Amino acid sequence: MQLNVAGQRRITPLDGRDWENLELRRHNDAVARDSILRERTALFESEWMLSARRTGNREACISPIPYRAAC
Repeated sequence: MQLNVAGQRRITPLDGRDWENLELRRHNDAVARDSILRERTALFESEWMLSARRTGNREACISPIPYRAAC
């Protein structure tokens, strides 16, 4: 059986070991991606709020990201 993962063709054993490894790799990639997105979102929001406070613009205190707290 052949498996095409991220453009790489691999021959997989029929016992499912590669499937387990593939699922574990996908899970780890998703966790890392979510962590990076959370950090970037937090950084963006903190810079956005600091800028709004610095200028005294109360309307700018509303976060551009839905469901986030304002200043």
